[in-house]
Amino acid sequence: MTKRNARKETFANVLCSLYEQFYDDDFDVNNFSMKVMAAFLQLGPGALHHERYGEIIEFGKARINDPDEEIYGLKIVGKDIFLSSILNMLENIKPPEVVLERFPDITEEEWRAAIRISTDILVAFDPAKPISVNQK
Repeated sequence: MTKRNARKETFANVLCSLYEQFYDDDFDVNNFSMKVMAAFLQLGPGALHHERYGEIIEFGKARINDPDEEIYGLKIVGKDIFLSSILNMLENIKPPEVVLERFPDITEEEWRAAIRISTDILVAFDPAKPISVNQK
């Protein structure tokens, strides 16, 4: 296995470990976020922007639509903006010029399909949990 693949596998394994811990009463979202972001920072081969992104993105929680439920997932630090929500909005726009320059043959349907599966992959790591009476 290449070093790059090993870093990707580590990141994927950390994300996939979410459901092994999530339903435990002592699930620590901050600890899990540190693990996710540490694995994320290892993906980039020393890229400075990766470090900055680690300060902007977190695995966190927010109350979005239901006051009795918290959503967990990759989101903007300190804001109730999930990455999956951002990608979901991209599905409704035409392929940006930069995409068309790189992939001139891509159709709008292919663009929407690519964004949809990317969104669904992120949504798979956006579980919800009822808020206990003590947390309200």
